[in-house]
Amino acid sequence: MEIEVRNYQTQKNINRKLRDFFYDMRQRGDLILPAERSLCEMLQCNRLTLRHVLKAHEHEGMIIKKGKGRALSMQTVGNAKPLGSISFVSAGFNMVANPAWNKLWQKVQYFAEKANIASELLLLKYGQDNKAVINTIKRGAEIVIFAEAPNLQLQREILKLSDKTIIVTDEYLSQMVNNAVCLDNYEVGKLAAQKFFEHGYKKPAFIYKEVKKHGKTYIPFVKRGMGFADGCKNYGMSYDGNSEIGVSGETNVAFIVNIIKKMDEIADRFDAMFIYADNDIEYFYETITRKKRIPEDIGIITVNCSDNASSHDPLISSVGHGTAATAETLLEKVKYILLTGDTNIGRTMIKPAFFDGATLR
Repeated sequence: MEIEVRNYQTQKNINRKLRDFFYDMRQRGDLILPAERSLCEMLQCNRLTLRHVLKAHEHEGMIIKKGKGRALSMQTVGNAKPLGSISFVSAGFNMVANPAWNKLWQKVQYFAEKANIASELLLLKYGQDNKAVINTIKRGAEIVIFAEAPNLQLQREILKLSDKTIIVTDEYLSQMVNNAVCLDNYEVGKLAAQKFFEHGYKKPAFIYKEVKKHGKTYIPFVKRGMGFADGCKNYGMSYDGNSEIGVSGETNVAFIVNIIKKMDEIADRFDAMFIYADNDIEYFYETITRKKRIPEDIGIITVNCSDNASSHDPLISSVGHGTAATAETLLEKVKYILLTGDTNIGRTMIKPAFFDGATLR
């Protein structure tokens, strides 16, 4: 049954007007759709109906999400049928909650558009009914790129979907499914050790957040520590069990307080710090500089997960999170699946890159 809207327009009329508008946009060379309020005024419909119609066009691959707005897809611009479609699944409310996965989603959209593959974001909200989520995923694309779920039970149910091709992007999930494209965290740690050695540091420490994912130790942090320990030993730097220092905290405030408490002691014992991620890098940096000169007395390397290292003043030397390479490889694998029908792509580990900053001498 069609939904009637104000001025007695039907959903069919709204669809026709919107398709005409897409054609006009293409003729003008415009790609970005106006805001929802402007579209409602132009189409003379309410926002609920507009969103329903736009969602249908997203499923058809005619438009894609672009940041907080929408844009014409390559299918619409080039008037070509998409090769296939993917769903990117992550947790959040109005946007992807994890900054690293939000970065990855932006890059996935870019490479999907280049490959003429339709992409949609399935945002799983905290507290949402698991059964409803599973039904939504079942109605979506055949290929699912899975980043994270709000709870462990939902994660298990999604990963067990036998009628979907699931590709995970987090290393801690790569042992649970056949297909994975993710950052090689062991190599992240080894690269950090190599850079400390090249810059003349002799006694580094690995500083990590004592965090668990769904009740289990978060494997990527463990792998980073293992790679760092092996790298330090291979390069002849001083490193033992006391070089690994966990910082705990039930809340973010408690975690920051514990950073401040430990930093003075750590700065006196070591001449370099590999910090697990850049989420809280400003607190580490400010606390260290109260007592030590960076990089003369102590060097810092982190992982640029949230772009806090690359936007910090001064720039923090960091190992890249492999976002662009991961997204590009994901779409290469998706294209292979669509062209060959072979859904078993195995596990691909992305090698990290290094970004020079001002925190190594």
